[in-house]
Parts: sequence; C-alpha cells; structure tokens
Amino acid sequence: MEKEMYVFLGAIGAALISYFAQSLNSRNQIKIAEKNLEQHLRLQDEKMAGERLIKEVELERNKLEQLHVVLSLLAFENSQTMSYMQSGSETDLDKFRSRYIDNTIRLHEAEAIAEIYYPEMLERLKVIYSEANKFWGYQEQLIQTDIKENRSGWESALDKVQDSGTKIYSHVKDLKTDIAKRGKLLKQEMLP
Repeated sequence: MEKEMYVFLGAIGAALISYFAQSLNSRNQIKIAEKNLEQHLRLQDEKMAGERLIKEVELERNKLEQLHVVLSLLAFENSQTMSYMQSGSETDLDKFRSRYIDNTIRLHEAEAIAEIYYPEMLERLKVIYSEANKFWGYQEQLIQTDIKENRSGWESALDKVQDSGTKIYSHVKDLKTDIAKRGKLLKQEMLP
C-alpha cells in the first residue's frame, strides 16, 4: 500500500507540477501577447501619426501655394504695369470696378488662409488691403482725370498710384519670402 501511496502522491505531484508549469506557461503567453499587442498598437499609433503628418504637410503646402498665387495676382493687379494698361486705354468704369471687387475678394481669400494657418501674416495682409483700396481709388481718379485738362491732377494721381503699388509690391514680396521659408521647413519636416 505504501508503494501505491507513493505512486498516487507521485501522480498528484506530477499533476501539480504540470498544472503549475501550464499555469506559468499561460501567464508567460499572456504577457507575450500583451507585449505584442502593445507593440502593435504603438506601431499603429506611429503609422497613424505619420499619415496625419503627411496629410497636414500636404494641406499646408496647398495653402502656401494658394496664398502665393493669390499674392502674385494681387501684386499684378495693383502694379504700375496694370495702372499704365488701364490709364492708356479707354477703360470702362464698370469693368474697372468689377476688377476691383475681384481684387478685394482675392484679398479676403488671402486673409482667410492667413487667419487659419498663418496668423503672423495677417497684419501685413491688412496693410496690403488698405493700400489696395488706396491704389484702386487713386487709379479710378487717374482714369477719370483728363491729362489735357488737368495735368497736375493726373500726375498727382499717378504718383499716388505708383506709391501704393510700390508699397503693395514690397509687402507681397516679404510675404512670399516667408512662404518660401515655410515651404522649405515643411520639406525638411518630411525628410527622415
């Protein structure tokens, strides 16, 4: 009976050892699975963050391009070249005013982009807006003044148009320089 008892206790001992070994193995597998899950989640978070960064950079680059194009159009519409083109021909006042409205809409588009993405540019855009209003007012005065009847008034209006156009060009040039710098920074952010 002692022998049977030893066999029985041996069997119980083996079963307990097997149970504890299986239990330990299960805990280890759970820990490994948890670590794998954590690593998988971390990698997914990193992947999503990388994709989000790419989309944000792409969006910002698009906004920079859009702002650059708007500023280029503003610089042209408020330039001495455009002034001479309008002054040298029989300009229809209604068409001229329609172009002024289009110019103002472009300025509002630029301000909206700046307000959302580049608040540091907003004040300079407001200065451009102010100068553009002056430019178009002086330009209308220039168009409506007959050089043969009022040469000094025409020259005064032309001087004011040129002064406003120069100021607008200077501010646009500064903003476009800032846009180029920001574009380079975005490019560097995307490099590994």
